Amino acid sequence: MISCRLDVAQARENWAKAAVLAAAAKGEDMPDEAGRVMALLTAHKAIVEAGDLERRIAALEGKPR
Repeated sequence: MISCRLDVAQARENWAKAAVLAAAAKGEDMPDEAGRVMALLTAHKAIVEAGDLERRIAALEGKPR
């Protein structure tokens, strides 16, 4: 289940980044705006990964969450 959650997060990030790049390429978004959105998406992915690591460690230690 954990790897599945990470796979979904990765797929969403990939889709969102592709959409941002496409909008920038069409001139719908400015390149600097696209860069800021990309940074936010990357930060969100890191937060999701950290949460999953926290859950995995708690499960290994036998701690309820």
